[in-house]
Amino acid sequence: QRYVAAILNASKSPFRSAIAADISGAILKMHAEHGRPAEYWDRGEQEQRLLAAFEKWAEKGVWSAAAQKVHQEQLKHVRKGCLERSDQHLRSDGSRVEGTHKGWNSLQRAQPSGIVMLTALGHDFVLRRNIRVAFSRRQMTPFVKFTHGSHHIQLSNHVAKVYNGLREKGTQLLPLLPELPDVDSGETFGLVASDNATTFGGLLIKEE
Repeated sequence: QRYVAAILNASKSPFRSAIAADISGAILKMHAEHGRPAEYWDRGEQEQRLLAAFEKWAEKGVWSAAAQKVHQEQLKHVRKGCLERSDQHLRSDGSRVEGTHKGWNSLQRAQPSGIVMLTALGHDFVLRRNIRVAFSRRQMTPFVKFTHGSHHIQLSNHVAKVYNGLREKGTQLLPLLPELPDVDSGETFGLVASDNATTFGGLLIKEE
């Protein structure tokens, strides 16, 4: 969209769709379709293709005065690897990723705190978002449906466990309440080291 906005008379340009397709093709190897995730070129390939696409349309005189600045800014992102995917099998959606970034930025501005508190706030932020996404689906898991959209999942799980324990001692006519399943995904959540931050945006060279 940034490149499209930098086209001369963008809304009336007959090249608008072709330019958008070339820019998209410089980043994406294959678009997502029929349940298959999108595939991205690596950063080196993206840079070469983006340079070629920009020069191709520059020769046709379609870019506005602001296009060069837009192009250089996007090249910075490409060279940092912001637009590549190290794990192609993991699906990602640009607008949703940007939405979470806004949430993280808002969290840091509104809650200035240390690492320990920020980690706790991060857990809560991700939990609330995950519950909101899960509860908005047409087919919810029994436990998510039982929470009624509340992020207090430990409280909901405790209520279910107590109820189910009492049920075992009493009548068997009432159905069991769904409990929070314990799933070991093998993943970890927390703060990680950033090469870009530790090298001041690549200013310092890390020793091997």
